[in-house]
Amino acid sequence: MKPLLFVVPVVIVATVAGLGLTGKINIPGLSPKPPVKSAPKGSDQIKAGKLVASNDQSKTKPTSAPIKADETKKPKANSKITKDPEQGADALATVWNEIDTPELIAISRNWKDDELVRVLTHMDNDKVAKFIDELAKGDPDSNVKGDPLRASKVSKALQDLGSIVKPAS
Repeated sequence: MKPLLFVVPVVIVATVAGLGLTGKINIPGLSPKPPVKSAPKGSDQIKAGKLVASNDQSKTKPTSAPIKADETKKPKANSKITKDPEQGADALATVWNEIDTPELIAISRNWKDDELVRVLTHMDNDKVAKFIDELAKGDPDSNVKGDPLRASKVSKALQDLGSIVKPAS
């Protein structure tokens, strides 16, 4: 009777381990990964983010970009995230170029002048000129009050930032 108490658990553990190794039961870390099925001949394949028919036609259908393994991982807590203020200003300037000037003045009302100027340097010159003009004069149609002092400070900061000579690489 006592040997039976030791044999039964060993048989159960061996059976579960055997089923896990053969893939009949999914046990993380023990079960083999399922094989990746390749596309059968004559079916569409994804190459470089585009759906390409295998019959050599030049027609391509755009699909969503495949997710890379690195993109799905979360950054480590101890890894430093590097920020480039110029890249951020350029990205924001692209958006701000599409916003009407009165709304842009309202959005940037609480911005520090140096941060505002960094974004303005990346915007279209016509848009910046309208922004400074309306900032100085105001716009009675949109209830934007003029602030010539701030327009002057922003203009001076734009001049200072524009006068920086970049070293030749």
